[in-house]
Amino acid sequence: MLSDIPQRLKKKLSEQIGFIERSCGAYDQGLEDESIRIAVPLRVIFHTTKRSPSLVNQLLLADMKMLTSSKGLRNWQDYLSVRIDLNSANPVSMVPLLGGRFSSIPLKAWWKDEPVFVTAGRSYSSADLVLHAANKDCGAHVDKH
Repeated sequence: MLSDIPQRLKKKLSEQIGFIERSCGAYDQGLEDESIRIAVPLRVIFHTTKRSPSLVNQLLLADMKMLTSSKGLRNWQDYLSVRIDLNSANPVSMVPLLGGRFSSIPLKAWWKDEPVFVTAGRSYSSADLVLHAANKDCGAHVDKH
């Protein structure tokens, strides 16, 4: 199946993953505003509109499975823990929960349905968070509000 895909699209996916890897490295070094920059290639890879198909759609990967580390809590505690360091300039911070057990879910469910954050009774998916950062929070556009 992937052998029928133009090499250019495969190269573009590799480029987008490279952007994410470099920005993740900078984020891990303390540059937390890189999270906004990470959103743009995630949008390119996963978000499809009528006028702009995602790379996963163009690469015929829309039916693939994704790994999730959700514990089923359906809130931020699935992905983050609180770190308290009273000797730090930022004594309370959130840190990602890495490792652990993974399960496989359809890409569409991972992107649009699985809650990553819940506040005031509203659930936010990966798509919600990525699109807000990319489209409104200076990732690729700046919203007035």
